[in-house]
This record gives sequence, structure tokens and C-alpha cells, in this order.
Amino acid sequence: MTVRCDVIWLRRDLRLIDNDLFAGRARAESQLCVYVLEPSWMDDPARRLAPAQWALLWESLMALRGNLLTRGSDLLVCVGEPERLLPPLMHRLGAECLCVHDLEGGNEQESLARVAAAIGGDRVERLPETPLFALPPIPAGAVTPSFPAFLERLSALDPLAPITVALPITLPPWPENGPRGLPSMESLSLPILSAFSPATLRDGEDGVQRLLNQLARGDITLTLAHVGELQLALAIGSVSARQLYALCQSNGAAGQSKPWRWLRHELLWQEYLRWQRESGRHERLGAPALIDPTGRGERRYRGMEAAFESPPRPPRYEAPGDDITEPVAPSASVTGSWFDRY
Repeated sequence: MTVRCDVIWLRRDLRLIDNDLFAGRARAESQLCVYVLEPSWMDDPARRLAPAQWALLWESLMALRGNLLTRGSDLLVCVGEPERLLPPLMHRLGAECLCVHDLEGGNEQESLARVAAAIGGDRVERLPETPLFALPPIPAGAVTPSFPAFLERLSALDPLAPITVALPITLPPWPENGPRGLPSMESLSLPILSAFSPATLRDGEDGVQRLLNQLARGDITLTLAHVGELQLALAIGSVSARQLYALCQSNGAAGQSKPWRWLRHELLWQEYLRWQRESGRHERLGAPALIDPTGRGERRYRGMEAAFESPPRPPRYEAPGDDITEPVAPSASVTGSWFDRY
């Protein structure tokens, strides 16, 4: 009997809680989770990631792999162009479906289009970005509502709850002949940051969940620094907007403090942009942003300065020169069909 196998292509959705790639869809008998490191992130001066961005990404990937392993799954990290790596991987596994989130970045859209052309669009299951509210699209020919008018519409709606609130107990097993594992940062000549901060994000999804639990119990008070850290976690996908909004809603009177209001307004502003984009109002938003794997490039803060004096920015991390090694362009030996060596 043929065993159905799906490939889960992870990008800026590095979590298990409230992730419809792992819940809310029919499970296959086996499942391979893959993350693709694109060479341009290492050797293209215009797109190369900074040491702190690599540290954030690597911590998130390691934490995700740990959670996958304890639930019967695993993670494969490949190096190369997705349209060259994913089709042969699916062929090798006999996989029927590639499951992926349809993310907003112009580069992300182009990458997904190339992969779909290579394997066939009918074999790609595109899941929309997680919405906060079930809103109908803006009618054709109608004027795009302002942000205050958008908030007025939301006042009559209940937010969508997270589809899951805890880590899954089990996941579909790894394919019998499926490659697995991560290369080391040293083997890819990536910049190494010896002391990454903040501690909240050091353990990926686990670290973010610890912070959310502390905030929910009232053990700590939300600060603007926490808001910046949560924005980084949201951008890379180690927490969902629905998780953060549910926490804002459950916080009661304490949720009226400035940090909570900033967090709530940031989430609503991103929902406003998502609603416009899904309604086809690209002319208002301009060309899709180029978004790197840590979420840099997303539109933020526009239109909210009137309500608050100074927006909390995601913290910047600058390490002394002694703490990092300079990035070196990867050699051909670490690109292409890298995963075949595992």
C-alpha cells in the first residue's frame, strides 16, 4: 500500500502552536519538514543577513527541531534555491503535496511561483497568512476604508481564536528514507555571534511561550522592550498574531498601559495591511516588500504615530568585532543537493 507523504515547507512560520501547517488540515501518513537557506542570504551584499539575524534564525530553527523531534518528527535544513531542491526531494520521497504558507514578501511570492512551476501548481497547498478577524474583502470599486474606519468595523466582530493553544502531542512520522538534520554555522562560513540577546528569543518558540505565560500569570509587567522582542518573534513566526492578540484581550485593566496598547495597535495595523493586500488593493500599498527570513522589510508603524508619541522599535543587536567572524561566500560544495549527504 502506498503511504501518503507530505512535505511541509517552513519559512517565516517557525512554530508548532497555532500553525495550520500542523493543525487544521488532513494529516498524511508521513511528513517531512524542510527549511531552505537561500545562497543570496549569505553572499548577496543586498540581501545578506547580519550576524544578529543569523543568530535569531538559528536559535529558532534549533528550538523548532527540538520540539519536532520529541513529537516523532524532525527538521531538514537545505542550502540552495528552493525550485532546484524541493522538486527532487519530493520525487525522492514520492511526496504528493507541498504545504506552505502564502507569505506577503515580493521575493517570497516569486520563490513560491518558481517552485509551483517546477512541481506543478496542483501539488502545492497554499495556506493563507493567519488572519485575526474573518473580514469580507473590500468590494470592487469601493473606496479603501481608512484605518479608523477599519477599527470601527472590527468593533462588531470577535477575533479569531488560535487554532491550538499548546504544543501537539504527536506528529506524523518522518519518511523512512527522508534526509534530516542541520549543517553547522561554521560549515557554511556564517557569521557567529557569541552572545545573542534578548534571552526571550534564545529558545525560539519555547522562549516566547515562557514570556507569554509569565505575562498571562502577571509574574512580570509588559515593557516596551518586550514589545520589540515580540515583534521580532512575530516577524520570524515563532509566535502568531492570534496568540498575541488573545493575550492582549485577556489582560483586562492592565492591558490599557502604553506597552499593551502599542502591541495591540501594531497587531491591528498589520491586520489592516493584510486585509488590503488580500482585497487586491496593491496600488495603495505599493510594490510588495522584499522580506528577509527574519521578517525585516515588513511595513510597520505607518498611520499610528498620531496615537502614540514614539513607536517601540525591535531592538538592535550590535556585537563587538571580536564576537563575530566575517561572512564568506559559500562554496559550491554546500549548495545544490546538499541534503543528499545526510
